[in-house]
Amino acid sequence: MQINYKKYLNMSEIQLLNSLLSIDEKVEKLKISTQEKLKDFNKLRKFLRTQLKIILISQNMSLYLMKRLKQR
Repeated sequence: MQINYKKYLNMSEIQLLNSLLSIDEKVEKLKISTQEKLKDFNKLRKFLRTQLKIILISQNMSLYLMKRLKQR
């Protein structure tokens, strides 16, 4: 994000205050949005780990069964 500091140089006190309040609101919204995205990513990570475990268990079971069949 590129910030144009020059536009803030000639602002009145009220304009500066309004700008500051606006930025504070944007920061809060961003925090909330970021937290929601973080929760979604954590859910996805958990799901992917579970899927990976299922695949690994399945592969291990397949290997085990193949070894057992070969022994017969």
